[in-house]
Amino acid sequence: MFEQSQELPGSLDYVRSLAAAGRYRVSALNNESLELNEYRIRRFHLDDVFLDFFSSCYLQMVKPDEDIYRAVLAITRIRPEQAIFIDDRAVNVESALAAGYNAVRFPELAAVARPFGGLALRRDSAPAITREGAPRRSLRPVRRPANHTCSGCLL
Repeated sequence: MFEQSQELPGSLDYVRSLAAAGRYRVSALNNESLELNEYRIRRFHLDDVFLDFFSSCYLQMVKPDEDIYRAVLAITRIRPEQAIFIDDRAVNVESALAAGYNAVRFPELAAVARPFGGLALRRDSAPAITREGAPRRSLRPVRRPANHTCSGCLL
């Protein structure tokens, strides 16, 4: 399973540019097991890009459950209208919209840069959070019971 982890060409460079701008809190929200989550963070040096990692293994919820999107807002203390969610699955984007986020579905990176740039990069109300001095959120991973079954959950 680890070998199947591949970067969408250009996506990390794009997200790195957002993080480097120092104006945006860049967080990851995903449905992954603890092992896969840690592997991807190491392999792609994601801790250099993302301030927060919100994974199903930590939150005990999975996308597209609207509660996972609300939990991210509550933890980060960001208003829904300031949040932008980007995903390749329509059902995840629909749930983020229902939770109050701005949301963009992308089939490829070029499709994200245009709407995201118009939606948030020119917005004065976007949170100005830099990596220096910002506290990293730390949650303990949850170990699921052996009989745990959850569609979309890799545990």
